[in-house]
Amino acid sequence: MQLVPTPKKCTENNEHFSLNTTLICNHGEFSESLVTILKNELKIKKLEIGTNNAQIEFIKHKLKDEEYVLDVKNDKITIKASSDRGIFYGIKTLKQCVNKSVVVGCHIEDKPDLAIRGVMIDISRSKVPTLKTLKQMVKLFSDLKYNHLELYVEGFSYEYQSFKEELTSNNYIKLEDYLALESFAEENYIDLVPNQNGFGHMSDWLALDKYHKLSECEDGFDIWGSHRPSSTLDPTNKESFKLVKKMYDDMLPYFKSKYFNMNFDEPYELGHGKSAKAVSESSKEDVYIDFLIPLCKVVKKYQKTPMIWGDVLINHPEVIGRLPKDLIFIDWGYNLGYDFKSHGERLKASKTKFMMAPGTSTWSTITGRYDDMLATITNSSNAVKENGGLGLLVTDWGDIGHLQYLPFSYPGFIYGAQCAWSEPNEDVIKPKLIKLVGEETASVILRLATYTRLEGPYRDYGSRLFSAILWAEHAQREKNDVEYFLNKMQNNLVDETNLNQLEKMFRLCLVELGTIDSIEKAEVQNSINLLLTLVDIQRNLRKVIEQNQTKVFDKDLLILQAFLGKHYELWCLRNIPAGFIPSGNRIKWLMKILMEIDERS
Repeated sequence: MQLVPTPKKCTENNEHFSLNTTLICNHGEFSESLVTILKNELKIKKLEIGTNNAQIEFIKHKLKDEEYVLDVKNDKITIKASSDRGIFYGIKTLKQCVNKSVVVGCHIEDKPDLAIRGVMIDISRSKVPTLKTLKQMVKLFSDLKYNHLELYVEGFSYEYQSFKEELTSNNYIKLEDYLALESFAEENYIDLVPNQNGFGHMSDWLALDKYHKLSECEDGFDIWGSHRPSSTLDPTNKESFKLVKKMYDDMLPYFKSKYFNMNFDEPYELGHGKSAKAVSESSKEDVYIDFLIPLCKVVKKYQKTPMIWGDVLINHPEVIGRLPKDLIFIDWGYNLGYDFKSHGERLKASKTKFMMAPGTSTWSTITGRYDDMLATITNSSNAVKENGGLGLLVTDWGDIGHLQYLPFSYPGFIYGAQCAWSEPNEDVIKPKLIKLVGEETASVILRLATYTRLEGPYRDYGSRLFSAILWAEHAQREKNDVEYFLNKMQNNLVDETNLNQLEKMFRLCLVELGTIDSIEKAEVQNSINLLLTLVDIQRNLRKVIEQNQTKVFDKDLLILQAFLGKHYELWCLRNIPAGFIPSGNRIKWLMKILMEIDERS
């Protein structure tokens, strides 16, 4: 059996337990609801509750909270645990032992390595999943024994009760749906943790006239080769504190979780505008903490433990000691070389409660960066375990339009669950992925996740093929400047040999995908069509840049238009339709710049 996550101890025997008969379950001292879960998870047709001659028994045993012992014999299944949660995880493992209504005989002793095993889903890059989709994700995460889920909120993807007039896009999770999700997550032993950014990443709020004066730099700032609109609050303005507090007041009373992720990451403009004087008189880190601590007090007023991202302070251990003692520090890194090891040692030495956050590494690539996913999840989980950290938070971001489809994140979800519960083992990914999407689709997803290996060394951000979308967006901010776009793309061109290899890989994947008979296959197919077009755009850009050729993008524009039509159709199957426009704009901006180049020629 290939069980995910891998149990600590598992021995199979030659016995088999049949589910094709009326069964009696004795739930003992545990919740009766677990019997219903057992029936549904194992698809048992007839299951009664009783104590006499019970074939399935839940037994109270002195074990740790999430620990369980599972025994399957010809005539008996027993799950031992000290808590309902332990029984639940035993049922989840038992589910994986079923083969055509027969449970494989075994003895399993199991417990997790980490207390917190979390996933964070970005719902603020226009892709806001429907409640149905979110519940499907909760079921997946529950099967993988995650116990912590966050929905990342910046901008207006949450239904604030005090900011109704700001909610103009209709692209947000309604409070009633959020609370319904919380209840559903609770039923699946997952803690739905509120999440709200309130320092950096405030561009949507600061773009509004009524809040723009709270910008650190009202005229915006330069980063990543282009000018960006204001994104960071002025921490020296008391109105900034009042705004964030009001956001917290609209969120925190409604949620049961004892945690709250304040984020507080990437305040890029800090010290470069209105707070420059305060920073010069102390330090950037001191000003950051001075804004953070009063807001932590607000969080604690609601009996929640604050959590923050660690990017601002991780290299300043001298100030980490100023943080509230119960605050949880989350160190994040998404590239191969990120030094989780030394950071873990540093956080341990500072006696700081911490987690680490790798990623699925799917964003800004279309189909993923498999090597980065494996490395960041492996290295972060090892660092957490070696240095006494609390847990792992696998992040799934949507930068530059959230153009990756959900199935491309499954390998990261699977591997994150494996590393958080047990030892790193890449071999668990494919079998579990096959169960989720089928063998053909799983094989293609894993092949596509490695395409960045063929592009050559990294340039800029994400992948070289994706860079056309990235720099088209930046060119939009630079008034659709053609020369700006061409200069940036010149550093991201893939050589012809590698382009040929990429094209060959993508076309073979289309063939291997076979008949399009599921949403997952349709999503993968549309992604491949986009990647093939990005290959062709690379070739044509080389003709423009190096050979000064003219009128080369007609075919690419037609295919991109077709991609958008299919993208909208697929988007609406999983997400709130209103969010499609910002995502689709990334492709439209690329089309616009390509047309500008053709017209210029």
